[in-house]
Amino acid sequence: IVSKSSISTTRTESYYTCTAHRIQQIHRIQGTAPKYINININKQANRQTTKTTMTVAMGSVERILSGWVGKAFAGLLAVLFSARFGTGLYAWRVAEKLEKPKYKVLQQLPGGVELRRYEPYIVAETEASGMKTATKEGFRKCAGYIFGKNKSRSSPASFFRTQEDSSEKMAMTAPVRTIGGGRKTTLSFVMGGDYTLKTLPIPSDRKVKLRKVAAHTLAVRSFAGPPPKEERINDEKQTIQNALNTVDLKPSRDDTLVYGYHDPVVTPNFLRRNEVAMIVEGSP
Repeated sequence: IVSKSSISTTRTESYYTCTAHRIQQIHRIQGTAPKYINININKQANRQTTKTTMTVAMGSVERILSGWVGKAFAGLLAVLFSARFGTGLYAWRVAEKLEKPKYKVLQQLPGGVELRRYEPYIVAETEASGMKTATKEGFRKCAGYIFGKNKSRSSPASFFRTQEDSSEKMAMTAPVRTIGGGRKTTLSFVMGGDYTLKTLPIPSDRKVKLRKVAAHTLAVRSFAGPPPKEERINDEKQTIQNALNTVDLKPSRDDTLVYGYHDPVVTPNFLRRNEVAMIVEGSP
């Protein structure tokens, strides 16, 4: 079996060889054959042969790369994507099963805004300067509280008991709440419904406070994506205000609530649920 590249190389060499013989014959008849004619023509033929050989070699490399190497790379990307999506889907399913505050939908308003009546619940909260600081520092402090940085009220006092022995770990709930309308932003975790202010463990960090949220009415706008930035929050807030105007309702104050139901790292953005809400006038 003779490859096309081999045939092309042979034809090129033959062309230069025949040309050299013809030129030599002409110069012999005229008696003017230069001595360097064979050398120049042979150099040209060698250069063309080398160029053709390099082209064939590069073609072989490209075929290899587009062959098993390309397939291996594509396979690796597929495996990484599957692992990333699988982990994110698992995290989403876990978050969907978390305990959440109970509420009743009162009315569907224009712009995808929902009017909800929430039952009372308890939160562990902390204040910080600005949304960014609250998201990082506030989350760390509240998460530390539910994961053991506390003192259990049910543990009997003992000289030999350690901090770990007297602490209590609690289940994660949803959503993570941030409330802000000025310089201060409050981040809070919702406590499980089985707890009361008298049975919840005492926070070890003095900046973490326990508070009971009274029954209230919210105008809520839900959407998917990454944790919303200030510009997105303001846009959603304006949508809520416009929707309330259509039913002659008003927000009780300028505070904006932002709820996050899924983690911002593992869960894919298209599965993440965020909510922007405003307390409706007449609520506590």
